[in-house]
Amino acid sequence: MNLHLATKADEDTICDILHAVVAPGDTYVLDPDMSREDALACWFRSDTHTYVAETDGRIVGTYILKPNQPDLGSHVAKAAFMFLHQLTVAG
Repeated sequence: MNLHLATKADEDTICDILHAVVAPGDTYVLDPDMSREDALACWFRSDTHTYVAETDGRIVGTYILKPNQPDLGSHVAKAAFMFLHQLTVAG
């Protein structure tokens, strides 16, 4: 597995992963019907470091690292992870 910072080219696959993980409504508190723009805004915030996990050249997961609190509490990190066993992307 290869981990690297996400790029603009990874956005479509990250959105597919976010939708697949959030859609059932049993894991994250994110709106299962959020738009692509809202999903990307959430996962690529200016204070967030966004990564993807690749296996055999295929993105199979994504994670973010961000400050838990603003200002003096920003040294404490928070993370969110989304990985799929199997992801079928149309196209």
